[in-house]
Amino acid sequence: MRVLCTGSSGFVGKETVRLLSSVGFEIIPFDIMNGNQDITDYDCLDSFVKSAQPQRILHLAATARFSDADRNPKRAHDTNVAGTENVAMVASKYHVPVVYSSTGTVYMPVMGEMPITEDFPTTIQQQMSVFGRTKRLGVEEIT
Repeated sequence: MRVLCTGSSGFVGKETVRLLSSVGFEIIPFDIMNGNQDITDYDCLDSFVKSAQPQRILHLAATARFSDADRNPKRAHDTNVAGTENVAMVASKYHVPVVYSSTGTVYMPVMGEMPITEDFPTTIQQQMSVFGRTKRLGVEEIT
């Protein structure tokens, strides 16, 4: 299976790519560290997906460090919200399913009973960090 992986050079991306490759997935890396591959650039992403023709998109790209998000909330929003919206729109255009990697931070502080699942209640108002808020908004773009 051909899988386009956004954020393929990041902390989580490197290990995920290594694991998926080891079990036979064909990984198509897409990462800002590879040059001009930026999920915030819709046209770039659209052109890349059209050319690569992945069967799935694994969306790992993010401004992920709390300190980076706090220092530059606009960049965190551009990447984690607008970039995720671009991924969702391009995937929809080419009928490619998306696996979106988020974070437990979107549930903090915990406002319900455990365990935390995808159906666990959360609101953007409860988010205490820029990172948590932007990742929570990204969930809304994908769903």
